[in-house]
Formats: sequence, C-alpha cells, structure tokens
Amino acid sequence: MAVNINKSVFCRITNKKNPLQYNYRVQGVQLQHVTHFKYLGVTITSDLQLGRHVNNICNAAYQKLKYLKGKLHNASPEVKIMAYKSVVRPSVEYASSVWDPYRKTQIQKLEKVQRRAARFIFSNYDRNQSVTELLEKANLESLQNRRKIARLSTYYQLISNHYNIDTSRYFRPRVVRQLRAKNTRQAIPFRSTVDCHKHSFFVKTLEEW
Repeated sequence: MAVNINKSVFCRITNKKNPLQYNYRVQGVQLQHVTHFKYLGVTITSDLQLGRHVNNICNAAYQKLKYLKGKLHNASPEVKIMAYKSVVRPSVEYASSVWDPYRKTQIQKLEKVQRRAARFIFSNYDRNQSVTELLEKANLESLQNRRKIARLSTYYQLISNHYNIDTSRYFRPRVVRQLRAKNTRQAIPFRSTVDCHKHSFFVKTLEEW
C-alpha cells in the first residue's frame, strides 16, 4: 500500500515536560507535527488525555439527535428509542473499550447526551420532570456501565483467544492453586503511577476482572 506523504503527520506522545524535539522525514519530505490526530475513529492526543475525543463524539451525537428531532417529531416513544439506539448511542460507544474515561466531568458529559435523548424520546422538556425517571421508563442503562461491560467482554474475548492477538505481550496469567477458586483466569496486576496508563484498557479491566 502506497503512503500519501502529503496527508501524513507525526505526533509526539509523551508525558515529559521537555520532550526531545526531532523532525521526521519520509522520502525526503518533512512531516507536519500535530498535537492530536484521529485513528480508526478515536481522537488521540500527545498527552493521551480523553477530553478532545469526548468533546468530538458528544458534538457528533448532538448533531444526530438534532436530526432525529426534526424527522421524528411526532413518532412514538418506541420508535424514538429504536432510533436513538441505532443512530445516536453507537456514536458515543464506538471503540469505548479503549477510551473509557475516568474523569468525572467527561463521564457526566457523555451521560448528558443520553439524558437529553430521554427528554426527546418522551417529548418531555419540563424542568420539573426527573430525567432519571425518564431513563428508567425507557430502560436505558447508564453509558458508563455499558462501557464497563464492553471492556469486560473484550477482555474475555482476548483471554479466550477469540482474537488473533498475542496476549502474552500485555498481561501474564496468575497461577491459581485453589481448586475451587472463583476466577481461574486471573492475571498479575500492573503497577502504574501515570494516570493515562493506570486507567488504560488492560490495567483498568484487569483490576475489575
């Protein structure tokens, strides 16, 4: 596959305050330096923080929700729920196993999308109406809990060798000596002091497994 040099950029990913400054060239062409880029639908920043990605997907979700409001103004709640689950929710859950946020503000920002969708579903914008009740009525589980389930499911698929990935590069199985151990697929936990690593997929999910 040929690489389009004119569309290629590079990003320094580091938590150092004074990282090494080096320019990269491909086929004699100097690549443009960027602080963030999108890869397979996920916005990656030089400091591996999730704020920009969360903002991007929330904005996209609101645009889709606005579109549904215009098209399904007189539709039944059942139709609106189906539309939300098919069009809006996937946009804030795509590849969530690898970017599940840990900051409260980012978690709340994502939940706000679903809370606004709940009002749309029942056409109820009364400030005195509890959104929590609307969410329960629509049987919509929190996005945070759905992301957790998605991570655990992905982890299970990995340790069950359902993916063509050498998992030994990412975690080491723990030898369980008890014959009646509740979990026979335990792994040695990671040691981490950097937040972006501490809350990354393998470290975070392994602790919950």
